[in-house]
Amino acid sequence: MLKNIWCVVLVGVLCLGQAKGKGGVYYSMAQKAYQNKDYQKALEYYKKAASMGNVRAYFNLGIMYGNGEGVAQDTDKAIKYFEKACDLGDVDGCEAIK
Repeated sequence: MLKNIWCVVLVGVLCLGQAKGKGGVYYSMAQKAYQNKDYQKALEYYKKAASMGNVRAYFNLGIMYGNGEGVAQDTDKAIKYFEKACDLGDVDGCEAIK
């Protein structure tokens, strides 16, 4: 019986890990930092999430560079991040570069 419980717990942990895949943990941390206006931390975590393939992180980096939040405003970098998000299938990224 105890062995079955441990199997269920292990499967649950593995599923949770999958749900947070592709930089999801860093993305969530970035979202929280951004909401708290800690733009330096948000930038750091969005970059980590993006490096792990999180598409929305690329879009949000574009927003931050476009608005100059936590970084010097840089339209060229913003467009680069929006293009990357669009290339990976993010509709908002595609809309941002129209």
